[in-house]
Amino acid sequence: MRKDKNKSFPTATLFAWYDRNGRDLPWRRRWPEMAPAYHVWLSEIMLQQTVVATVIPYFLEFTRRWPSIDALAAAPADDVLTAWAGLGYYARARNLHKAATIVAEEWGGEFYPLNGSCSYDSHLRSLPGVGPYTAGAIAAIAFGQQAIVVDVNIERILSRYFGVETPIRTVKNDISAAYQSLLPVDRPSDLPQALMDYAN
Repeated sequence: MRKDKNKSFPTATLFAWYDRNGRDLPWRRRWPEMAPAYHVWLSEIMLQQTVVATVIPYFLEFTRRWPSIDALAAAPADDVLTAWAGLGYYARARNLHKAATIVAEEWGGEFYPLNGSCSYDSHLRSLPGVGPYTAGAIAAIAFGQQAIVVDVNIERILSRYFGVETPIRTVKNDISAAYQSLLPVDRPSDLPQALMDYAN
């Protein structure tokens, strides 16, 4: 449970800080402009257990060689694995190529629109290597959806601010509820990026 579930989060103050101090990253756009879903997805997969400074040159090289998800899907898997060398956790690269193939061949090269029978969460999470956080990041940052985007950094900020006192095995439910409570109508794509930058 949260100590103060009615405590309001200073979203306006966070956005003002982000406008002054937010990082300029090659996969990032600022509201109301949306980042390409391909760029959001690619960067989020690369950033799993890898720091931003390491990811930037890999992201730039991948998008130079394969400027669209269709191009990535058409690339030989061995070429993708070779380009991934140095990022580690090669299952990510294999899942990346599998997911690109699904999006290119089964989804018409687009992460959206949905087929009408499922939510963005189940739709995106059906892709190999895409979990709740990555699905939320794509929905929020690329499509402006009011999606829950909670990684360990955001979890730390919200648990401290709202005084979450839940056992670690169940804390994610309380953190997700806290995040849901502060989702803005405007700038939903900036919220997770501002929180991530503030945490770093």
